[in-house]
Amino acid sequence: MLHFFGLSGREARVYLALWQKGAVEARGLVEAARLSRATCYRVLLKLLSRGLAVSSGQWPQKFRAIPFEDVYARVATTFRDELELRERLGALVMNPLSNGHAGASQLVGWKAIQGSGALDWISRSRHQIDVAVRARFLPAPARGELVRVLARFLSQGGRIRLLTDVAPADRRLVIRLHREATLGVGGLEIRGLGPLASHLYVLDSRRVLRFSVLGFPAPSVTAPGLGTSDPVYVRNQVLRFESLWGAGIPASFERRSTRSFGFRSQPGDSRIPSARPEP
Repeated sequence: MLHFFGLSGREARVYLALWQKGAVEARGLVEAARLSRATCYRVLLKLLSRGLAVSSGQWPQKFRAIPFEDVYARVATTFRDELELRERLGALVMNPLSNGHAGASQLVGWKAIQGSGALDWISRSRHQIDVAVRARFLPAPARGELVRVLARFLSQGGRIRLLTDVAPADRRLVIRLHREATLGVGGLEIRGLGPLASHLYVLDSRRVLRFSVLGFPAPSVTAPGLGTSDPVYVRNQVLRFESLWGAGIPASFERRSTRSFGFRSQPGDSRIPSARPEP
């Protein structure tokens, strides 16, 4: 069942071992998961990077899984949001002025629909762009175009918060963005979260661009998304992004040790890890 929630076979195995053992040291985890030490550590680091496990960050170091209900809640929220998005898109397809949002909402595609495309919407941002997306949710022809638009925005002094997962395709996207945004990379924050199923852009906290993620395995440049400045919808999506961002882990695609992850010290936040400096 954990495969359905975005975990690979080995990730599910280590996650279940953590969930069953509670706070456990590495030796006990290796034995419980019945994997080699090297493989277990490699998978554990991925779970830590995806926010699916936490570490004490202290010696002796102990690890534990985040509660399964938290993982379930992420996925359930995704399906609820997708259903609501599909309903809005359906109403706009049937009648562009329907759904009570005439002039505030429209169909937007990577290729221009009704005069503007997704990149036009994104490039009109002035101060901040919040993005929650995995590379696999982007149409392949659009990945390079998106990176160029975001890099140009950063070079002009804009700020970007990018929430993604830690799959190889996500890593390539982030590396390319760093490479092309050399003049403004200081305005870029990246966090990892898994399982992440979202394709959302919050533009200056005033406009929202959303695409469905249920059309896999073949996202298309012709598939329409929702672009809106409707204040109620925008506010809800701002809150949604902030919730995801707060659960994310400061991302690094460089080699890391398990000690770079640790429990937050704030009361009530002990289940959510934050990055710590390497010892």
